Amino acid sequence: MSCDYVVIGGGPSGLLHALAAADAGRTVTVLEAADHAGGAVSDIMLDGVRLNGGAESYAIGTGAMVEWIEALGLSDQVASPKGNASWIHSNHGPFPIPGTSLWGIPTEPLNDDVKRAVGRWGAIRAWADALLPGSYGAEPGISTYDYVSKRMGKRVADRLLVPLITGVHSADPRTLELEALVPGLIDSVKQYGSLRRGARAVLDKRRAANQSAKTAGAAVGATVPTMSTLINGLVDALKQRGGTLETGVRVRSIHRVDSGRDGRGGWTVDADGGRSYDAATLAVATDPDTARNLLSEPAPEVAEHIPEAPASPVRLVAMSVVSPKLARNPRGNGVLVPPDTRGVRAKAMTHLSAKWEHIEREASKVADRAFVRLSYSPADGELPDPALFPEQAVQDLAAMTGVDATEIEVRDWLVQDWPVTQRRRLPGHAESLAALSIALSEDPTLELTGSWRAGTGLDAIARFAKTTHVPPAPTDTRHSTDSTP
Repeated sequence: MSCDYVVIGGGPSGLLHALAAADAGRTVTVLEAADHAGGAVSDIMLDGVRLNGGAESYAIGTGAMVEWIEALGLSDQVASPKGNASWIHSNHGPFPIPGTSLWGIPTEPLNDDVKRAVGRWGAIRAWADALLPGSYGAEPGISTYDYVSKRMGKRVADRLLVPLITGVHSADPRTLELEALVPGLIDSVKQYGSLRRGARAVLDKRRAANQSAKTAGAAVGATVPTMSTLINGLVDALKQRGGTLETGVRVRSIHRVDSGRDGRGGWTVDADGGRSYDAATLAVATDPDTARNLLSEPAPEVAEHIPEAPASPVRLVAMSVVSPKLARNPRGNGVLVPPDTRGVRAKAMTHLSAKWEHIEREASKVADRAFVRLSYSPADGELPDPALFPEQAVQDLAAMTGVDATEIEVRDWLVQDWPVTQRRRLPGHAESLAALSIALSEDPTLELTGSWRAGTGLDAIARFAKTTHVPPAPTDTRHSTDSTP
């Protein structure tokens, strides 16, 4: 089959890139190994209610995701979370996450909520960051933990940074490169003279983007009833632009077609079942391991720069419970837990029916019902045996919320594993990505995308899709935009 532009991978990265390519005038074919598009965006049915089984929201961030939502005509199908603060449960007790912070980095260290989290002396130590030179700690490839602890002290790093990073990224901030987590933060610190001012500048920039996108006051958003609404919107938009999505197509190998004046005439993609696709341009939107394996022979100069980004398996446990105390007095939108916290194996809990009004309405159809989701990761040790659930989740939920386990009745529950979705950005990740960009710039027929390159979260992926250069269609008529067997 002859194609103009082939995208391998039908997750959010692949679909957003495919739509960007279609908007640039390319006729796009997306190949997805699963029987449905969406990747880590999926639905579950729990106690008669449809909920997110994977990603539940997107960060407003730069406004890039908001622009896509508007372009897809989905603005009237978007919800914002209720204004409840999230909490941290640790060996130092429960406390709300400080209101003005970036990944736990306080921009107002002497505020009462910071003192409650790290103590008086921890707050003073964080404030003393302003006395350090702006360049202090700015080492190439420095980890997020090392940088924050050097500038603001171990209490901020241990009590605020660690639970937020492990809860969101399923990664140890001691090995997570700062530049990969918050690109430009070190430069911002150098410019403004302190970490708190540099973090404030990053937050102000995001708020400005939010305001321009008419989303001020919201940190995240979600399509309703689930995030599959977004995926369906992307697929529909792609088809409206002449694109094609083929599911159940597992790619086995790719080969370069050497022809044309530059010696790069395109690509051949071989899939299961003897299917083959000749593509003028190819985009690989898979995990980094798969991308490296596919490109190791046809494009070794690119494959060698794909960074090592080990997977952090995540186990999600969703429960429908009846508990008057939990339903009526939720601990914010949820709770994050540092890995060394005694008596809790979960790394995070999201109180879905306290966070989202549309889920709260569904929950209220049964008296004192609540929907919660707990997550587990090897960052906390080994994943718990599935046979331990739902009892393990009930015990963790009780510990995180202060509700006695005997006062929590489980109506329904479901375990779902995501073994390779979350990726750890090790020191040197940003440097590898820079080298990868240079290598790709020398080949206009090849592009790579994915959260490992764009950044964690849909907002980062959306921003990357908007900024990635899509070359115009070649004039070579061998690659007809008409698909023929």
